[in-house]
Amino acid sequence: MSETETSSATGERGRLVLHMGQHKTGSSALQLWLRENDALLRAAGIDFPAKFAGRNGNGSKLATILCNAKADRSDAEAAIVKDFHRYLAKSGPTTKIFSAERFGAMILRPGFEMDGSLKNFREEKTFLRSVRALGKKGDGHDITAVILLRNVLDYRTSSMNQRRKKILPLKRNAKAEHAAKMDGISYAEKLDFLRSEGLDIRVGAYPFSRDKSLSQYIFEVADIPFPDAVELSVSMANESTGTHGLIIAGFLRHVLAFSPESSNALRRYLADETLKASAAEGDEPFRFYSAEQQAEVEARLAPDLAKLEPYLGADGVETLSKSKYAVGYASPTCWHDLDDAGRATSKAILARVLAKLDAKEDGTPPVSDALRRSFEDIENSPIGACEGTEEEFAHTKSHPVPA
Repeated sequence: MSETETSSATGERGRLVLHMGQHKTGSSALQLWLRENDALLRAAGIDFPAKFAGRNGNGSKLATILCNAKADRSDAEAAIVKDFHRYLAKSGPTTKIFSAERFGAMILRPGFEMDGSLKNFREEKTFLRSVRALGKKGDGHDITAVILLRNVLDYRTSSMNQRRKKILPLKRNAKAEHAAKMDGISYAEKLDFLRSEGLDIRVGAYPFSRDKSLSQYIFEVADIPFPDAVELSVSMANESTGTHGLIIAGFLRHVLAFSPESSNALRRYLADETLKASAAEGDEPFRFYSAEQQAEVEARLAPDLAKLEPYLGADGVETLSKSKYAVGYASPTCWHDLDDAGRATSKAILARVLAKLDAKEDGTPPVSDALRRSFEDIENSPIGACEGTEEEFAHTKSHPVPA
């Protein structure tokens, strides 16, 4: 009798928990925690399918395939899905937890589709078909989807922060574009549709109570008993660059966008050194929106947030309604918006980065004199998200910094 047949004889069902993000709610920390505690979790009867996740525990590749229509999958992608099906069939009636914020990004995006696709629920229907196929494998698995939501202002601020601290390109007038995308948040409608189709979906609010770890909170939302033997923390640093560090990151991104010496290694190195220099200079926190903008957005979104109460409860809705980052004023995003003190702080951060390049320590990418002069020419260079001519941004778009 095959392994699958043996499992079928038991009549027991497994459970597959899909952690779906959203982005900027601690997903990377959870994924790394799952990978680092893989053996301890397995001993407690909880499987983490590490084979289908990246080295940091992120299952984005499989998640992307599952959210795409079957007809659109390549042969290689179809083989990955079949392999995951085999894993479920052979794994027996245990609890599995698989994490990828890609799920949430693809099927629970805020509803600003302009072609009516929100009401068609195209992405959600494709996802549901894949989930139902997963649920049938072996003796069948009960599927639970778990997602954390975050205040929209804080989500946008954190998203902006991440792109700039990694020295990634931004679109022109990014701030105005982000503000426009806050209209029409439709999480409740999409959650209602998924639940009406029979998906067991659980929702949490980020940030959560600090008397527990992120992993404990996710397990609580998913209704998974938390194992006693696992480590609560992970070896992961996820710091945020301050206001002036982000402006320097924007400047360095601009310089690298036009440099033939631009490379992943150099970009990562400069991003890391900018983060360190920002912390060393005691840089102030970055705030993307002012208190006035916060109040305006809160009033506009209040009716939509109220619809989430059946999923989050009153306390969860209250968490989502208040911004952590909008505290009195919006930070400057460009060099030309800085006062003298801000320029001094920004120059000090850049000086620390250049000093590291001068040191030529092990692992420091080589930098030519021409590129170094570009780094030093801070006063004359367009710095930040909204600077530069249309021609420069057209060039950047056609020659993006490698991800």
